[in-house]
Amino acid sequence: MKTLSFIIMTVALILSFQHLNGQCIEGNCINGKGTYYIHGEMMIVGYFKNGKPHGKAIVVLDNLIKIYGTYVNGMLDGNAIYVLPNQTKWYISFHNGVLHGESFILDWSDYRVATITYHYGEVEEEIIEDEDYFWYEVLPYFL
Repeated sequence: MKTLSFIIMTVALILSFQHLNGQCIEGNCINGKGTYYIHGEMMIVGYFKNGKPHGKAIVVLDNLIKIYGTYVNGMLDGNAIYVLPNQTKWYISFHNGVLHGESFILDWSDYRVATITYHYGEVEEEIIEDEDYFWYEVLPYFL
């Protein structure tokens, strides 16, 4: 499970938008609401402040993972939901861009697959309730 935590931390760091290298394709991606596209990587739809996501935003990664969350100065902060293409949902919490608090993974039918508790990026507790689903239906999207 440490591997998955590392992958999620890496995704969180990537999504801590400090310097965006793409283009605004709709709206105002400096100070307002817009759509920002980074070719071959992701699209960000939401609110921006000083050219960084700030407020509610949806990020669609190239592998079709959707991340619904709130950003503060380009960093995830508060609750976020990762939705995988197979409709698995990962409810996760961030504090200043760092995993913090309880997170849980639900399969497409809302059955709880796993519960993971983080304390400022470190795994405190992990309970995998459906290992087959976790390893074959969740983890491959993050590798």
